[in-house]
Amino acid sequence: ISMAILQPPADEGGHNLLDLKAQNEAIELMKLRTYTEPDPLWHAPWTRLADHTLALAAKAEVRRWIGHRQCHNFLLQDLDIYKNSKTLPKSLQCMLQAAKLHEAKFAPTEITLHMKLAMPFWYHLAR
Repeated sequence: ISMAILQPPADEGGHNLLDLKAQNEAIELMKLRTYTEPDPLWHAPWTRLADHTLALAAKAEVRRWIGHRQCHNFLLQDLDIYKNSKTLPKSLQCMLQAAKLHEAKFAPTEITLHMKLAMPFWYHLAR
């Protein structure tokens, strides 16, 4: 039985089966949204650990150039990250893959003063 028959709603002759691939991608994109939350009051605790883990997975020349302690938010900075690094957990690998697949970019509608002050002035997208 094809997915085209299983996925439509029952009232359309299908079996209302979820598209698990699409659902998993949506979960990763929601995780990415949480990771990129600009307001520090709404940052999930895991995002700091993710920053640290992603910084350790950055390519050696990046770590030498800016130091792993200065790597924050891979969407704000031009960081080359080894996506298959042994230090990178599967959950972060999936988040990076979803970001790449959907071409996630830093494009806020409004940049607040707090956001401007929080952005590192070296090694970011505008350099």
